[in-house]
Amino acid sequence: MFQAREPIVYQWVGMDHISRFVVAAALVHEDDRLGTRVGAFDWDAFWARAQAYSAGRPDPSGSTIPQQLVKNIFLWPNRDWVRNGIEAGLSQEVDFLVPKKRMMELYLNYAQLGPKLFGI
Repeated sequence: MFQAREPIVYQWVGMDHISRFVVAAALVHEDDRLGTRVGAFDWDAFWARAQAYSAGRPDPSGSTIPQQLVKNIFLWPNRDWVRNGIEAGLSQEVDFLVPKKRMMELYLNYAQLGPKLFGI
């Protein structure tokens, strides 16, 4: 939010006040395996992303919610191998320490949903 260099208007929205349809839509669109996957991401998908990045090809898969949450809260928006490596390590920690419901609440409050639009 700070990197957008625009005035920030922000209000936290608790999970009890977020529509279950918005939660379902975010899960389906961003990370449909959030509740069933062990860990922040599948290692095979991570390896495929690393190979694509090193070969200069487009990313074959998207980031999971734990990865996006770590990027949105702690890291910078540019895609480079340093950020992706830090994101991978931190997202594993977040996935281990933060309950899934809280993770969704944080994600929906910090995700960039459009130009200069952050959070639900």
